[in-house]
Amino acid sequence: MHPLDEIKAPFVFEIDIPTREQVVAVAKEKHGLREPWAGKTGEWMAVYIPPRNWTSTDVDPYAGQAISEPKPGGIIVALFCVGIKSFWHAEVLFQNEEGTYYESQQIQSQATGFFLQRKSL
Repeated sequence: MHPLDEIKAPFVFEIDIPTREQVVAVAKEKHGLREPWAGKTGEWMAVYIPPRNWTSTDVDPYAGQAISEPKPGGIIVALFCVGIKSFWHAEVLFQNEEGTYYESQQIQSQATGFFLQRKSL
């Protein structure tokens, strides 16, 4: 983003940001399908990664080949992310079917000369 030459700092950007309820509703919908998904929520990029199992295998560090059978390691929780980390983003982690919501702080920096103002959708 580059402002016009005649526009000087501080810059103010108004952006539409989904509410917590909107993010959680989309996250629950995608979690119910249990399929990987990438798309948009409003104008924000979003992704859902379903829960998955992980395994570990010992590897020969010189040959790069497996030297043991795969061992079950556990489950990686499901994750729904929306937004761009440098501006605003939210995540919903699903563990035992409960969703936990996290939201980033909005950038407001006098040093960089720009501010974000939240507009709910």
